[in-house]
Amino acid sequence: MTSVRTDLRLSVQIRGASDRVAGHLATGVLAGEDIVLVPAPPDDLLETSRELELLVIPVPLRRTMLIERFRVRKTIHYAQRPPYPENASIAALKIAGFSRYATQMADLSVSAMAAELDRARGDWWAAMSALRIIPAGIRNIPAGVLRELPRMEEEQNRSCREAVRTDSYADEVGKVCHLKICRCQQ
Repeated sequence: MTSVRTDLRLSVQIRGASDRVAGHLATGVLAGEDIVLVPAPPDDLLETSRELELLVIPVPLRRTMLIERFRVRKTIHYAQRPPYPENASIAALKIAGFSRYATQMADLSVSAMAAELDRARGDWWAAMSALRIIPAGIRNIPAGVLRELPRMEEEQNRSCREAVRTDSYADEVGKVCHLKICRCQQ
């Protein structure tokens, strides 16, 4: 599957929250097709009794770039043994499905990342930004984008029907084959 490259924001949400602004717990980074990293995860995200979901949001919002919604299947919290500086931890979330969008992270060197984390006193956001592993600005999700999500999701989920009329069966078969759903040779 080809990954779609676009500007994304990832919102970890309380699953089923009716208000996307109030339901937002943290911002994440798409590290793989089914892995999200959340630097400095808040305690609410780590609470085991709460079900989480991930929203993958292409920005700016538009009908043609689908907002994805995934249940979070597993959360792993990584931190050094206490005492460690506040915000010096990261959570890895395994989502129930695969994103169609390309990862937001560049390749990294373990030794360079460890050295930068040391300089940043464990601040993963600062370290990834300093090494330019993540795009600038992905940490910020404007409240306006979160408020617009329900309307945009509704618009994207509306069923689309189209009628195509042709003058011959050859034209009709050609139109169907253009959809790449069969193995015909044109």
